Amino acid sequence: MVVKFYALAIGLIVAIAMIDPNRPLSPLLLLAALLTLPTSLFAVPPFYVGASIVWNLSNADNGGQSWPVLVFYTWAAVVVAFVNGWCIQAVRRRQR
Repeated sequence: MVVKFYALAIGLIVAIAMIDPNRPLSPLLLLAALLTLPTSLFAVPPFYVGASIVWNLSNADNGGQSWPVLVFYTWAAVVVAFVNGWCIQAVRRRQR
């Protein structure tokens, strides 16, 4: 149950940070990345490939629709948060 709230909170932080994807890098994105360590380190390469595809297909950087970028960033952050939460729970169970 805690993992669901954790992932929801991370998704909310990223969604707020990416409401306008054309503005400069938001500190909220950095906060979300820090809160999902260490899993976010392994997610960086596929994240950047996926993000670049979404940016190019939606043409968001040239005035195109920005909602695909928002959806991708939020979805990717929620997935990373779920994986991170499950890994942390597994480590805690092993320590007991």
